[in-house]
Amino acid sequence: MPGKEVRNYEAMVILNAQMGDEDINAMVQRLEGILNGGGATIREIARWGRRRLAYEIARKKDGYYVIFYFNMTGKSRDTLDNFEKACRFDENVLRHMVITVPVKKRDREVAQLVPQPGYLADFRFEPRGGGMRRRYEDRPAPAPAAPVEAAPAEAAPSEAAPSEAAPAEPAPEKPAE
Repeated sequence: MPGKEVRNYEAMVILNAQMGDEDINAMVQRLEGILNGGGATIREIARWGRRRLAYEIARKKDGYYVIFYFNMTGKSRDTLDNFEKACRFDENVLRHMVITVPVKKRDREVAQLVPQPGYLADFRFEPRGGGMRRRYEDRPAPAPAAPVEAAPAEAAPSEAAPSEAAPAEPAPEKPAE
């Protein structure tokens, strides 16, 4: 039957970080209730917490990130519309986005990953052609450099260098004509 296949969804919501914890919990429960009431099966709600935004949104520099991972049948468009309407018309929701995650790709099951906050912390960016490289803490430390021996000092000072004891000669003045 077409339209009855189960689809995976991810919904990211960025809330106003200036809200209290009780208000944020109430908002997350309200959005969860909209999804559950429409027939969605919520697999996980990842709360990434307060984070700095890449750019200001409505004069706010911080946001509270919440990601909903859920499954629904293909004919549940009304539930998604209600969810997006609740996000769009609430002034404490700075941004929201709902995407469909494929169930199969090239006739293979696709696992819906649930990344935790900071999952890219093990990577660092090397800007000059290095790309993303994994950071290993068990990498051996570089060997210390061998000490460099100083060259023996000369007994007589160089004639090219002026002596510190003798003052520099003043420049001759030009006669006035």
